[in-house]
Formats: sequence, C-alpha cells, structure tokens
Amino acid sequence: METAVKWGLLKINPAHACDLPPVPQREAPAMDQDGTAKFMEACAGHWLRDVFATAFATGSRRGELLALAWPDVDLGASILTIRKSLEQTKHGLRIKETKGRKIRRLNLPEVSVKLLRELKTRQMETRRMFGFDYRTDLDLIFCHPDGNYIRPDVVTKAARRIAKKAGLKGVSLHTIRHSHGSQLLSLGVPLPAVSKRLGHANVHVTATVYSHALPEDEIAAAQIWNNAMSETLAPVAQPETMRARVKAAGVVPIDSGKKSA
Repeated sequence: METAVKWGLLKINPAHACDLPPVPQREAPAMDQDGTAKFMEACAGHWLRDVFATAFATGSRRGELLALAWPDVDLGASILTIRKSLEQTKHGLRIKETKGRKIRRLNLPEVSVKLLRELKTRQMETRRMFGFDYRTDLDLIFCHPDGNYIRPDVVTKAARRIAKKAGLKGVSLHTIRHSHGSQLLSLGVPLPAVSKRLGHANVHVTATVYSHALPEDEIAAAQIWNNAMSETLAPVAQPETMRARVKAAGVVPIDSGKKSA
C-alpha cells in the first residue's frame, strides 16, 4: 500500500484506518534450576549435550550457537564473540547476521570454558581421523564429526525429545534461552546486563519478555515484604465492644428493658 502511495496510484493508504486487534501477551516459559538439572540429566551422553550446556550458560540463540567457530572464542580470557547466525531455508543452510545485527561479547562461566576445552581436545582427535575430508575451512565449535554444519531443526527436535524424556512439559530449545535470562534476573543480575547478554535491541524488550517471575521468586518477594513490613500490618488488640464500654460507664442499654438508677 505504501509503495502504491509513493507511485501515485493511491492518494492515501487505506490500511492506516484499520484498527488491529491487540496482540495477546504471552509469558515466555522458563525453567528454574531444578528444571535445568532434569534436562541436563536427561541428555547425558547425547551427542548434542555440549550445545545444550552452552545454551544454558550463555542464552545464545540456536543459529548463533551453530555458527560459532573456534576463532570466536578466547578460552584464555573466557570471552565468547557472537557475530553471525546459521539459518535454515528451503534452499539450504546459510550464514547471516545476528538477529540484532550487532556483534556481542559474552563472558563465559568457568564451567563453560572447561567444557569447550575438553570439546576442542576431542575434536582434534576427530580431525585427525577424517584427515582431508574434515571441514577445517568452517572450523566450527559445534558440528558433525566431519566438521560440517548441524541443521537447526535437528537441534530443535532433539531438545523436545530430551525435554519429554525429562518430564518437562512445554519445553523447547528456545525455553533454554529464556531460562538463562530468567535465572540471571532471579539471581539479582541487573536488567541492562541481562539485556546485553541476550542481545536484545534495548532494555524495554527484556523487561517485556521477562515481565513474569519464576515461582520461587514470587514466594521470595512475599517473604521479603513480610520481613520488612509485617509489623506495620500486624493485628492489634481488638477494642472493647460498644456494649462493654456502655456497661463500664454505668449506662443501661435500651434493649435491656431497665432504667438507669
């Protein structure tokens, strides 16, 4: 419509007069520490375990994880640089910019650094086994044994199967990303830091997506308020009833049928 207006085919865009229905707000599902533990226990020994563990530790998107190459990580400084994403289209796989079109650097937790060091060691052995057939040109962190890309849908389906095995309803690969953000906020990490780590356009996006709280945080919020303000609303001794006060004053109520002396 806007193009038609620019070309002079229309004087105005009739779509501007349309009232769109409100978009329903849905809370992003998230796992607490117990849910995370159940998921990781269920994927023990799975060939994609390292992908899921890194997703939990960084909150990175699926395509960002699958596009990571070894030059993107500085294990000595514990820094991970996310600069691209792997996309699956009907024409095949392609590398594109990240969703926010921004390069971001994440500090890796110690457990992730250890995981990646061990993965690199195992991968060196695999490279020797494949020889010239290994995709050294891609130099991927998470890949097939021959060094080639892992299709995003393969990881998505695996995440759902593992979640089902763990007894976690409604959990998907994207739930892992939301879990990372929710858990950081639950631990008291400032909103701007969480927003930057997740690669959101601004803090408002993060605040909107994570407007909910984990159940234990709701309980903690009530307890914190109770500890601080309980004395203010504590029940006080009930005053004497009106009848008791009247009797104490020596006045006989009318409904007693007696006259005062």
